[in-house]
Amino acid sequence: EAPPGSLIYLWAETNPEKLFDHWKGSSKDLELLSSQRDYYTTFRMPPRPVKFEAAYRNDQGFGSWTKLKFNDLPLFYSIPKHHSGVIFWFHGDGEKPEDYVPTITNSVEKQFFSSNLISNSFGMVIYSACCYSSSPTAISWNPSKLNNTDLNNFEQLYKFLMDSGVISETDSLVASGLGSGGKFAITVATTFNFQAVISFCALEHFNPNNISTIPRLFLVAANDPNGSPQEIFELVEQLEHISIHAEYYVKQPTPLHPKIFTRIPYISENLSKQIVNVFVRNGFVDPTTFYFIKNPLTNDSLMNWRFKIPTDVSFDDILSVVKIAWAGHTLFDDATNGEIVEFLHEYSHGAAGEGWVIAGVLIGAMIMFLIMYGVCVYSARHHGQKHPEQFEQL
Repeated sequence: EAPPGSLIYLWAETNPEKLFDHWKGSSKDLELLSSQRDYYTTFRMPPRPVKFEAAYRNDQGFGSWTKLKFNDLPLFYSIPKHHSGVIFWFHGDGEKPEDYVPTITNSVEKQFFSSNLISNSFGMVIYSACCYSSSPTAISWNPSKLNNTDLNNFEQLYKFLMDSGVISETDSLVASGLGSGGKFAITVATTFNFQAVISFCALEHFNPNNISTIPRLFLVAANDPNGSPQEIFELVEQLEHISIHAEYYVKQPTPLHPKIFTRIPYISENLSKQIVNVFVRNGFVDPTTFYFIKNPLTNDSLMNWRFKIPTDVSFDDILSVVKIAWAGHTLFDDATNGEIVEFLHEYSHGAAGEGWVIAGVLIGAMIMFLIMYGVCVYSARHHGQKHPEQFEQL
């Protein structure tokens, strides 16, 4: 029994036939959770018993996916009949677009990520970087706006999807991606005047003289070598200083708890415990807290543990879970669904550009009304922002 005040980690069991939706409990208990909509969450133990239950959707939201070749590159899309917007997803370095198709991928995190968006009535279009065909192990997006084959391919794809009726001028369009795909998403969103951009593990070069005003959501990991939380904090501050809406979320390390690998469909609870023990015995994980106490992703570390895990499991599957627990450079779906869906619902309504014009007119009218009555109102929103000193423990 946990003592009052201790931090408790709560995970929902993986259900291969259903999609996690939210946590159930009394209103008093639910107020304790850091998030009621994420399959992984935390709370501080109160001086009383608490009870939580995971609620699942019967419909996994995998969607109906269309597969095509466009410019000799793989293209996948799924657009619900009544959708709130369309998300163009750009994969990370070394990945393939099919890695994010729920009916194809073996990654639970990626399956959950895409399924959750589809279930929340968002369409998805997943395309490939141009080097995919020639060198799959070196896939990377080019974020430049000059002499860019990726950008030229996307421009043709955008026109094709419009002309064929897959998307329309009234659709809310959002660009999103991981790593170099996250940087390319920023290029696409600002070039084609999308309504918003969501970037995983990627920073934006700040140039106040040449920058789009579209809203941004940055999702970064505490131990990602490609960008520190401090850097993203400073970037958001710079953007908001010139009145561009920007939010960010910092993924923190989480325990490699004994049942964590059961998120991989073929791994049992006993097998998961065996794998975790490999990390404990080799000095990577604290046996009491189950947090990593040294980086498991360096070349030396990988050589240390990769050949000690059971041979009947996939190294790539284990590595994806390890990266998330370490808070490294990877797609991390835990504790981000709430932020992503909330951001999308707030900033992806109406046709691209049109919603902002309407909002501007309404805000202007409201300001005039308030001035007439001598009322001065100031409102500022900073989602998930933290002061620099709060990053010291990272």
